[in-house]
Amino acid sequence: MGITHELAQPIVSHLGEVLDCPISITDSKGIIVASSDSKRLNTRHEAALEAIANRSELKVSEEMALDYSNTLEGITLPLILHKSCVGALCLKGRPEELNAHASIISIAVTSLLETAEITHRASTRQNMMDAWVKDLTNSSDEDYEQIVVQAGILGIDCQKPSALVVVRFNPVAQVELPALKTTIAEVAHAGPGLQFLSYTGQGHFVCALPVADFGGETELHEACGLLVQRLACFKLRFHIGVGRRGSGIQGYRQSYHDALHGVRVAERLGDAKHVLYYNEQRIFRLLEGVPDYLREVFIDTQAEDRNWDPVLLETLQTYFAMDRRINETARALYIHRNTLLFRLNKIADTYRLDPRKFHDAVVLQTLLYLIRLSLDTAES
Repeated sequence: MGITHELAQPIVSHLGEVLDCPISITDSKGIIVASSDSKRLNTRHEAALEAIANRSELKVSEEMALDYSNTLEGITLPLILHKSCVGALCLKGRPEELNAHASIISIAVTSLLETAEITHRASTRQNMMDAWVKDLTNSSDEDYEQIVVQAGILGIDCQKPSALVVVRFNPVAQVELPALKTTIAEVAHAGPGLQFLSYTGQGHFVCALPVADFGGETELHEACGLLVQRLACFKLRFHIGVGRRGSGIQGYRQSYHDALHGVRVAERLGDAKHVLYYNEQRIFRLLEGVPDYLREVFIDTQAEDRNWDPVLLETLQTYFAMDRRINETARALYIHRNTLLFRLNKIADTYRLDPRKFHDAVVLQTLLYLIRLSLDTAES
């Protein structure tokens, strides 16, 4: 590990708030990389070089300081990390006054440097991971070989069959992102495991969950169900798209696009539908392939007014999300069963389509999706 200004200066600044003595930290070449006195930065501390070379504490009196270049009265101690001398800690003051606390301060600095190193490595790896996921999800094949090589460096086994999952929050505050990321990782590790996890911006998290040959789909569904429960505690609007099981760069890339499409469809279906799996997307892909003019003909034929009553709309969306189960829908809406039945009757009377009848339910769900798709098309 090399001690840098970015790693050491926060430590010096923090200790400077609780210690009376000025502090400097050098790298393994005796160059001051962090100091209470900014004027000393990037200068060579000769006493530090000797302490590093001998791997031992060096006490410098006021008289001795004259014999060393750029050295003040005080105590200089080598900093040993992972059995290597990576630099020196320089404390300014009378050695006899510093002596009682010098070793304790050195231990504290070493511990803080180790923590900073771990954090830095984790941050660096995550930055590499984010860049790799960005390349993976790009539709270009120009950097295919580089993506494969980078996956190996990051320890990602792209040959392991996995489903890519996109979790989109809208809106989401920057301060909430770490807790959301931790929650997604915890659920994945407790279930099928986690190939990778990345935040790609604009409220998007992308992760890959391994899917075993036997029982993998069930485990995937259980994990996504648990994830919905955990994320609901944040009181944020979110939707989850789950792609098909795939392997290799192309398989992962296709799974990602499936998952992204699933998120978009789930958003059109309303907040009652948090998760959409790949095998549930087929009918919606079919509807999206219908020419615009035919969509409009269908909407105009089935709905005189596209501005639906928001209460009835939420009721209908939840009813479909609960697979038309009366009791489950009532619980999800926090209403009495009789209230739900009253609303379903009102929907049937108002729109002349009864959601409790299979044929009418198909027409209603198709109608709602096409209206939302029409609005999205107009907005884009």
